[in-house]
Amino acid sequence: MNQKLALRLLEKMGHRVTLAVNGREAFELLKPNTFDLVLMDIQMPVMGGVEATQKIRDAERQSGGHIPIIAMTAHAMAGDAEKYLSAGMDGYVSKPVRTSLLRAEIDRLAHPRPADTPGPAQQEEKYMPNANIDLVELLARVENDRELMRELLLIFKEEFPRHVHALRLAVDSSDGEKVATEAHTLKGMLSNLAASPAAGAAARLEQLGRTQEVAAFQEACTSFENISKDLLLQLDTCMVEVYG
Repeated sequence: MNQKLALRLLEKMGHRVTLAVNGREAFELLKPNTFDLVLMDIQMPVMGGVEATQKIRDAERQSGGHIPIIAMTAHAMAGDAEKYLSAGMDGYVSKPVRTSLLRAEIDRLAHPRPADTPGPAQQEEKYMPNANIDLVELLARVENDRELMRELLLIFKEEFPRHVHALRLAVDSSDGEKVATEAHTLKGMLSNLAASPAAGAAARLEQLGRTQEVAAFQEACTSFENISKDLLLQLDTCMVEVYG
């Protein structure tokens, strides 16, 4: 979901985008190719964003040059920006991505590009937020791109049950590291859908996993599952409201 959303938003801004699924692949792609800027996720498999940035900067000390790197992370904590800047990055945006903030950071760091062609004026949406998904916020997040919103909802419906199942297995086995990993993934998916209650419940599980508070796993997971059931029931309603 993060990849789909980021790719579409960047392409709508007029950029040509190359996707790397982990830090090692990003580093390898930079060797034979020239890019104006890197959007570097912090938490990735194989090689994380901080390590990949350090490898890129080490290589640049040998070859010269400096490619701007923008950190992207769901860990929105005080001091994050300073931490990533000290690791060799040039900018920072938090997830879920706000298009205006991402555009501002890209424009600040990348080579100048032609101004976007103004699009047709968007009509104000009449949808009201409900208990689980804020449709107004979701449509704003995808810049009123209903086709992109539909794709995100379909991806979510396909992937969400698998991650919830993996989370439940991790909770039942008292695997704090796995609980934190799965909860972090779910938090990102839910944040992208502007599903704040469920994202908050996932964030609590992530924190419990990181601090190994095993005794609280079951209660927190049950609470998350109950919120998720209501959310899934509303997904079909959302799609009917938006596309019906």
